[in-house]
Amino acid sequence: MFKKFLISSACLVAMTVGAVAADVGGPTGGAWYLRGDIGASFSRDYSVFGSDEAVAFGAGIGYQYSDMFRTDITFDSAVGYDLNFGVDLDTYSVLLNGYFDLPLNSFIKPYVGAGIGYGWAEASGGGASVDDDGFAFAGMAGVTVDLTQQMALDVGYKFRNISVSGQDVQDHMVRAGVRFYF
Repeated sequence: MFKKFLISSACLVAMTVGAVAADVGGPTGGAWYLRGDIGASFSRDYSVFGSDEAVAFGAGIGYQYSDMFRTDITFDSAVGYDLNFGVDLDTYSVLLNGYFDLPLNSFIKPYVGAGIGYGWAEASGGGASVDDDGFAFAGMAGVTVDLTQQMALDVGYKFRNISVSGQDVQDHMVRAGVRFYF
């Protein structure tokens, strides 16, 4: 699943960069945006017990302060970890994130970011359900490709930690998404 996602993402980025050969440039500041992401999530902590892969998706709203700094509030989830014995694990978080965008040229921008917030994990199986919640934090890195003044492609990595009683839930997300500026 992971190889297919990486190959698909690489092809999408290559086609996008080729299609945006002209100097498009994205928003330079003072712009609100909506974002949506989809990808794969991996958690090595639970791989001994079952599948270490889950589907990751997220959405959020943010503000681009300048061509180098933006913030957003996001909802992220990873659903479908299979812990064997018929138990499934799903993880969720709401994070306030800050990003530093490095404008190398007119439409390609690598970035790094960090986020803090609230997260929870739900395990269910055999007719029973257990959930726990707590503080969450994340670190991100990726590349933004400006498609137009109002739309950008985002391909990135996110490490997320959710503090729960017992062992914290940690996952690694590889995602592709789109930001729509308005």
